[in-house]
Amino acid sequence: MKEQINKLIWPEVCPICQKVSKTGVCTPCAKKLNRYEVQEPSCLKCGKPIENECESMCHDCERRERSFERGRGIFLHSGVIQKAIYRFKYHNQRYIGRFFANEMAVRGKGFLRNFSPEILVPVPIDPWRKKERGYNQTLILAQELEIISRIPTFDCVKRVRRTMPQKGLSKEERKGNLKDAFQMKGALKNVKKALIVDDIFTTGSTIEELADLLRKVGVQEVGFLTISIGQGK
Repeated sequence: MKEQINKLIWPEVCPICQKVSKTGVCTPCAKKLNRYEVQEPSCLKCGKPIENECESMCHDCERRERSFERGRGIFLHSGVIQKAIYRFKYHNQRYIGRFFANEMAVRGKGFLRNFSPEILVPVPIDPWRKKERGYNQTLILAQELEIISRIPTFDCVKRVRRTMPQKGLSKEERKGNLKDAFQMKGALKNVKKALIVDDIFTTGSTIEELADLLRKVGVQEVGFLTISIGQGK
């Protein structure tokens, strides 16, 4: 009875358009999502879409060594995807995490199977932002992905230094902004493959800093999976 009353007061809505939908994502939005899914050709290293079919890696991955083995973003970071992530991240709409985790599991099934991670590692947010926001969206994302994939989540990293928001910073500033920002808060024993879970991949500075730390504690291969990815060169 209580659940029925709650549904009357707070009916289920589509995570994309926010209209009432008993089936979660509504049919028009479900069709629209396919237009945002990252298509080939894409970078063999970070999964970012590339224009030239003759190239195997994007400009960033081609000119510098990456700390991670490979990764993938499921959607392009634009339009309705960008708006939904913003609501999930800043407006306490945590149910959107369940939706995106399912999309990551389904659309990223081949990537997950090929990389075969032993654990999921959510990107931590600093305590000040967590206190202000009330939650870490990437931890929610990883835990929802764990339910579907049965890959265990290890919330084993913490931020120990307050950083500026990465948005708006140059590539060099992003890297310096995150230097020594992470520390392990739990031991990882005999983990060979770890998958970092985050909401957005842009330049990769956050993923790289975290991958460096995981490698230092003995992880042999680090990958990443994100909801969305930028469309740079």
